Amino acid sequence: MSAASVEAAAQIFVKIFVTDLDRSAMFYSASLGFVAGPRFAAREFDELVMRPGEGVRGGSLVLCRWKDGRAMELGNAHGPLGLRVEDVDAAHDKVLAAGGSSQIAPLDLQGNRLAIVADPDGHPLELIAFQRPAKHV
Repeated sequence: MSAASVEAAAQIFVKIFVTDLDRSAMFYSASLGFVAGPRFAAREFDELVMRPGEGVRGGSLVLCRWKDGRAMELGNAHGPLGLRVEDVDAAHDKVLAAGGSSQIAPLDLQGNRLAIVADPDGHPLELIAFQRPAKHV
């Protein structure tokens, strides 16, 4: 199959499981400007769509909660969710104030500013501000 015959896909959302939908919605809204959208109730889980704030391009973050109360295991087979922000230091402080934690304090790396934080459920988030034009955004 040639590359020309493959339909290009576009990322539209990332889904993560959390222990408390309302707490997580408040965290992502207060610290990173996401806006709560529609809620859906499936048989086994509830979910809440968090959309990027006004004027921000990007996919949604879908928060899910298992209805049966099963324990969450984050595992180690994934990296952080990458989020572009204007001011890494300010976003880092807002994450901490909203109940998140710092995994790597803000630093400069190859001409960009970044930090790695975690939400209240421990999901890692990489905050990055590109100081020079990004090749892949």
